[in-house]
Amino acid sequence: MNNTTTTESAACVLHQLERNRYFYGKLMTVRDFDTEQRYVRAHRHLHNQSLHGSGVVCGLTVVPKGGVGNETKVVVQPGVALDCCGREIVVAKEQELDLKNFLNIGMVDATGKTVYLCVRYDECKREPVPALANVSTCEEVCDYNRIQEGATFDILTTLPAPTPSKACETWMNLTIVRANIEEGGVVIGEFERVAPRWVRQGDVFAVRRQITPIATGLTIHVIDTLPAGFKLVDGSLAMGVTHTIEGQVIHSTYLVEVGNTVTPAAGYAITGQVLVSPPDALAASTLEVISSAEQLEAHLQRAWFTQEFQECPRCAEEDPSHCVILASITLQQQGTSFIVRPTSDAIDNVIFDAPSGMHRQLVYPMPLVVQLLECLQHDPRLSDAREPLPHAITHQDGGTDEINVTNLSGVLADAQKVTVQSAGNTVAPRPRLRLNFLGGVSVSDDADNDRVDINVTGGPAAPSARTGRVEVHTDGGSGSLRVQTGFAHSLFCVYLGADFGDSVDYGPTIQRFAGQQVLTLRARVYQSPTNLVGQFDILLSTTMTSPSTVPIRWFAIPGVPVA
Repeated sequence: MNNTTTTESAACVLHQLERNRYFYGKLMTVRDFDTEQRYVRAHRHLHNQSLHGSGVVCGLTVVPKGGVGNETKVVVQPGVALDCCGREIVVAKEQELDLKNFLNIGMVDATGKTVYLCVRYDECKREPVPALANVSTCEEVCDYNRIQEGATFDILTTLPAPTPSKACETWMNLTIVRANIEEGGVVIGEFERVAPRWVRQGDVFAVRRQITPIATGLTIHVIDTLPAGFKLVDGSLAMGVTHTIEGQVIHSTYLVEVGNTVTPAAGYAITGQVLVSPPDALAASTLEVISSAEQLEAHLQRAWFTQEFQECPRCAEEDPSHCVILASITLQQQGTSFIVRPTSDAIDNVIFDAPSGMHRQLVYPMPLVVQLLECLQHDPRLSDAREPLPHAITHQDGGTDEINVTNLSGVLADAQKVTVQSAGNTVAPRPRLRLNFLGGVSVSDDADNDRVDINVTGGPAAPSARTGRVEVHTDGGSGSLRVQTGFAHSLFCVYLGADFGDSVDYGPTIQRFAGQQVLTLRARVYQSPTNLVGQFDILLSTTMTSPSTVPIRWFAIPGVPVA
């Protein structure tokens, strides 16, 4: 007798369903009873496949076995899943698995290895009974009386490529293009551009790009080109980096305005190229210019229904998606074999691969969906059912409703107020301020004009700065000269520079004069006696020993005497 495992692949392919038609006197054979079962099962599988998808319905958590001698064993807890054919996978009791029995794991080196445990639908023939195969023979023939539906487990050493859903980008009027960035035929990074699919005349829209380098120390530069009639209004069409860090994403956003003279039509494209020699073209983002908001709504509806709902689910028998992934398991080397890494994060039942976003696929029962919708009704971000957090918390840096006004232009609908304080005491919060510099400082609230007045007064105007040009004679490497500024006090500072005609060099030490000879300038301001107030001395020293004359430009900047 043969007790091999069997699977049913017919449910994975769409076909017209057929059921029995009964009438009196109908001869029922095995074929008719099979048709009866197949009809009911196919309808159920089609319902699951089309309305629920595939994934874990409940349970099926993977945990380590634990204990001495169980380092390679895991336990799968009871649960239910649906595969991509809509077939129910039922694990009725805990299943203990020894990973050493999965030969496809292979060798585990010192760096370790991550494998993925999955569960598949399985059928097993049971209960052999005598069968009347042929009335003309006396040989007893047995056949199986039952088929038990169950599950079998498998190990994947690599994850299947994720199938990105276009539902969100379709509904949000977006197109996302991705391409490899190559130089000399070698991939050096990944490029992504997000742009709208439909725009109207006069619209201003954002184009978001990102570059993900695959190595450190690379130079990557790309540039976009806009179609005719589209104008860049903010940002740059070029982006790049001169020294990449592997995995560190570079982001760039620019704004584009659709000209009012652009003809509504399809076929407009934002193109790009990598700035290498010769330039390498990147994938283009296609746009369609439409004429009205009603046309946009019609486009969205048409794209949603034709793209999402006419893609009937299909899967082939050898498709890895037949296997519902339950967990990632990290192994480590032990001698010539391996063990499950003895850490709390060795088995992950949620996220299988963070970079690709691969995670446990769940099937949400309708009661749970209803509960989630009820939760959303009480979410403070979506409803007034709860008291929202103060704006001072939500709007601050890192808050849940952070406000970033970088490069923001325009006028806010509500005037923003400024709280003015005087000597630590709040005067009033007002949207406008008036400053009057009249002498002294006073602050007052002008409620009638909805503003705060700040009046600043002071003493007499400060005197103007003085300047002049003199010549200082040196003999033996030094010289001096007294200068009268005209100030009636000594509260001023002096700047000295060597005048070369085409330029003036300022500073205490100058090397340009006289064939790069060193020249040092100092100023001495007199505070007494009275007859010297308002005067200063220029003190000059130089490395030149022969007599010379040095032209000096001076500036005297006064302060304001305090009464």
